[in-house]
Amino acid sequence: MSSKPIYQWLQTQCALAGAVRPASGDPDHAVLVGHPRNAPIIPALEAAANLAIQHNKPVIKAVEGPDGQSSTSALTIAHPLLLDKGLPGVAAFLLKGGDTELAKQALHRLQQGIPWLEQLLRNDCGEADSTRERLGKLTRLIAATLAPERFSAAATALTTELAAELDCERVFLGMMRSRKTGLEAISRTAALAPREPFSQAVVAAMDEASDQAALIALPPPEDAPASGHITLKHEALKDRFDTGCLCTAPLICDDEVIGALLFEREAGQPFDSEELALFEQISRFLAPILKMKYRTGKPFPDRMADRLSRWKRWLLSRQGAAWKAAFGGALAALIALGTVPVAYEVTTPSRLEGSVQRSISAPASGFIKQVHVRPGDRVHKGDLLVELDDEDLQLEKEKAENEIHKLDSQYGQALAERDRAKLAVIQAGIAEATAKLELIEQQLARTQLRSPLDGIVLEGDLTQSLGAPVDQGDNLLTLTPSLDFRIVLDVDERDIDEIQPDLTGLIAFSADPSRHYPIRITHISPVAQIKNQRNVFEVEARFDDSPAQPLRPGFEGVARIHIDDRPPLRIAWQAFRDWVSLQLWRWLGLT
Repeated sequence: MSSKPIYQWLQTQCALAGAVRPASGDPDHAVLVGHPRNAPIIPALEAAANLAIQHNKPVIKAVEGPDGQSSTSALTIAHPLLLDKGLPGVAAFLLKGGDTELAKQALHRLQQGIPWLEQLLRNDCGEADSTRERLGKLTRLIAATLAPERFSAAATALTTELAAELDCERVFLGMMRSRKTGLEAISRTAALAPREPFSQAVVAAMDEASDQAALIALPPPEDAPASGHITLKHEALKDRFDTGCLCTAPLICDDEVIGALLFEREAGQPFDSEELALFEQISRFLAPILKMKYRTGKPFPDRMADRLSRWKRWLLSRQGAAWKAAFGGALAALIALGTVPVAYEVTTPSRLEGSVQRSISAPASGFIKQVHVRPGDRVHKGDLLVELDDEDLQLEKEKAENEIHKLDSQYGQALAERDRAKLAVIQAGIAEATAKLELIEQQLARTQLRSPLDGIVLEGDLTQSLGAPVDQGDNLLTLTPSLDFRIVLDVDERDIDEIQPDLTGLIAFSADPSRHYPIRITHISPVAQIKNQRNVFEVEARFDDSPAQPLRPGFEGVARIHIDDRPPLRIAWQAFRDWVSLQLWRWLGLT
């Protein structure tokens, strides 16, 4: 209740302190308006006001002093107020001085102003009652909507409650489905027939109001200005099915039309402006609740379809250009990752080895005399590598040569004597000595170990072993061809199924990572090995072309074997699927 008009009324009455207070026989009534503002409550005024309420007539009363005796310095006047619904009130004033005639004149002026004050209070009480009535209706409607768990039951309960509260013949509720209204409930009706012509006409009228996002009444109130809204569907519904007065209020939530309420009355009861304002207020209150109920009550596929529909509308609108650009870029990138093929390659550690490895072994037991090479040296075919001590063999050779000279002398002497038997014996001795000499010469030649090929020394550092004894068959050096290599790839067991002979790829060595050499798979080992705590298979490859740059056996690097072309998402999905399958098998035994 507004206090400003009442305060102005008090000012017009007099410049005395006063109060207007509601009362119901209780002495502890609150002061509504006082003059001057924020003035303390005077007990004499309170006593006069209570007395006027009790006797229901005007009162002039002297102010009692501290000793309980009546004072002649001040008088109080009070006049009861008659309001609607038996609500009593009182206007009380304190007059300075004890002049009774002055008090009667003030009471007369007060009686003249009382009707105006009573009317003012009645208007305020009427507005408060109207507000309470509207709040009560809204509370009952909200309760009827929230009570049922399922949306269909909530919609039926709401339309039935609306019809009862708003004095309507029927109330229809429709909700948006993919930008089209679907009939959800009719008051006092459990079964719906959405395919019937009447239902379709009702839906068309709802769509008409929803498309314009405006409340449409047919006929419009007489005191309402021309709205300019299109009402063709409402007129068609009324003419075709002989309905009464119609009013459609769109349900708007977050600036989005989510449905509509259509109210129908008998032909002789048109909707007035106050009712239309109430309908609009009710629709705005109920829209968020119905939206929540409708979405949570629908099956999951329908909820997803609605969400996709909202995303589509958002994309087609002019809002959030930056977000749309980011979303479009992300979507394009996702599509590209899922459709555009890229090279799928298996990356493996690799090393360079010679195609063959030749061992240089000791031909006989002896001692190392001289070493001419060490690991890493390049050698040519026929180069001297190692010399073994040949002193004993030289002595045996000299002895064998002397024996041959001796037998030659004996052969000449026997030939002069014409002793055929002796000649035969000497000839046999010469042949034996000659064979022995040839054997010694061969042994002497084998003490000089020479390179059987052009290549590189891989193993055998004998420079610190001069004079060391060796046994026949001991491996002294290992050689490998310098221009004939093989590449060994350590392929992880998870990728071995992808590797096939004749697949191609590239290899880069740590010594020169900027150079990439084309390679081709030649052989896949069926035996696994453990390297760096990984189970790997050795795969052999060769260079497609002879390397232009000199390479050395023992180089290590990384090889990338091209399997085929696949979209990146497929590559990632395969790796993720294999990992999940393994974990499911490991922990749950699922395949």
